[in-house]
Amino acid sequence: MKDEPLIHLWPGASFHEDGYIVANRTGLKYLLHVVETALKTSKSVRIEAMTGDGEGYTLHIIPSEEEIRLALPYTDDYAEESRENAIYPWDM
Repeated sequence: MKDEPLIHLWPGASFHEDGYIVANRTGLKYLLHVVETALKTSKSVRIEAMTGDGEGYTLHIIPSEEEIRLALPYTDDYAEESRENAIYPWDM
């Protein structure tokens, strides 16, 4: 498991709260590589990673110049997205 890319992502729960990316060295190198690929190609890239409990997931890196309509990523109920025209990453 040491050589597998370990990447934990935590969004801020509400406005102005910190978000976190915690990763092992393999995960950071993998993330750097796919971000560079997305920058060079201007295309979405996805990677397979895992969390500390060994559960895998797909992380999508999506280049976008869209700013205004991106859906809010907050997790607290009072801070969740309410705009009808918001764009979610899975719709990009």
